Amino acid sequence: MCCRIIGIVSPECPLADVGAWAKSSLTPRTTVVSDGLACFSAVTEAGCEHQKEVVGKKRKSTDMACFTWVNTVLGNLKTAITGTYHAFDFDQVRVPLPWRTSVPPIQPSL
Repeated sequence: MCCRIIGIVSPECPLADVGAWAKSSLTPRTTVVSDGLACFSAVTEAGCEHQKEVVGKKRKSTDMACFTWVNTVLGNLKTAITGTYHAFDFDQVRVPLPWRTSVPPIQPSL
């Protein structure tokens, strides 16, 4: 089984853009699972099947098998971004500010 996760689409995304993307990026008969956003109905123009899985307060995406990979990818991205942020030593960063006449030298950490 092949799985492709696509990016998050804005609610203002035109049907024509999603349809053009589907025609150039997906093979016919691909099943596209979405959270019910209306613009995803355009994937049917490319010969794909659109499976709507509407989520809300009572029906959470974290409890649905069809969104397992999406939730995993989003969790991994969040962890990567958080880890990258903590990898920087912001105490060593000296930024010249307009109201400062001089910037203290950067001291190398040993």
